[in-house]
Amino acid sequence: MTRDHGPGATADPFARLMHTHRRIEERLDDLLDATTKLEAQPTNLDAFEAIERVLGFFDRAGRRHHDDEERSLFPRLPKSEPFASIVVALEAEHRAHTEATNRLEGLVQSVGNGTPTPDHVMALRQAALSLRTLYLAHIDREERELFPLCRDALDGAAQVAIAEEFEGRRPHDRH
Repeated sequence: MTRDHGPGATADPFARLMHTHRRIEERLDDLLDATTKLEAQPTNLDAFEAIERVLGFFDRAGRRHHDDEERSLFPRLPKSEPFASIVVALEAEHRAHTEATNRLEGLVQSVGNGTPTPDHVMALRQAALSLRTLYLAHIDREERELFPLCRDALDGAAQVAIAEEFEGRRPHDRH
């Protein structure tokens, strides 16, 4: 089975990035839903497992998304303004995403096989909200500011090369 990354995703790196943004938003919704369920019932094992699945997604897809931008897109952008300041801000946001994800993962690990306390559940909820806020602002900046500039600054050959590098980072399903 092959993966479908949306129409034209392989030729359009911005379609790929926006597709990943939608997946990130979905996982953030899953994360908040899970913490809401934990608030209602701290022994809800399914909710805790949902948080772990979201963390796994960010470990794989989130890291790969950062690599796509930092290794393939950003190096091809002009070093002049407004690109330079946007890229600096986005790279700092990537580090903040990693720190927030690590903080959430640490909270999950600190529960171990026990039942989280109400304070622990509140900390999980706050960490989830923080991660969501960081990512939504980042996605907005990329889609509203960066991507329109990139479409104008990068020729078709550069965009295809970027998209091919993105594809090379993804595992391919085999029959």
